[in-house]
Amino acid sequence: MLSSISSFEIVLVLFPGFLTLLVKNGLITTKEKTGVDKIVEALAFNLLNYVIYRIDIYFLSLLGLRTNLTFDVIFILVIAISSGIIIAVILDKGWLYKFLNEKIKITNLTGRLAVWNDIFSDYRGKWILIHLIDGRKIIGWPKYYSEEPNNKEIFLADAAWMKDNGEFIDVEGPGVLITGSTIELIEILEGDKKANDKKESSNEKRARGKTKYT
Repeated sequence: MLSSISSFEIVLVLFPGFLTLLVKNGLITTKEKTGVDKIVEALAFNLLNYVIYRIDIYFLSLLGLRTNLTFDVIFILVIAISSGIIIAVILDKGWLYKFLNEKIKITNLTGRLAVWNDIFSDYRGKWILIHLIDGRKIIGWPKYYSEEPNNKEIFLADAAWMKDNGEFIDVEGPGVLITGSTIELIEILEGDKKANDKKESSNEKRARGKTKYT
């Protein structure tokens, strides 16, 4: 009986860290890690969760509020899930590495997998012009993009083929899926994608942009 209780307590103590890791990895794509790395990361998250838990419980006690086992278990699980979401957002937005780079200046890393992810995260609302290997050009808004840099794919919404004279031919349907093997280069254009575009012709919408990056 004692051994079973001890095992339950061990699982209860360690589980929140692994839950935080599971939530974080479910929301963002990260580099492949070894089993040891995952355990160390989960233990670090576990320590963070329990520090937050102890601080919150301390302030609750100052208010005269008493807790029980059920409350404690639910509370630590809520903290674990919340921590995973917050950590994922911070890493996805690059806020941590921007702080370390711009304020403290101790790294030039962004925390993302590759430049591919950096570009489509930082300039997600921009129109892009893709030059294909066969010489064709297509412009559109990158609604979806692959997060694995070794499997580059982009889905262009509001897409149109660009003719040599600068005119555009609308793509029928919701958009076009472009695979990395067909891409020669990508230009990031000025002009943001709006959720509800005004009723403009394709030529008018796309002619607003000037090339910013190649």
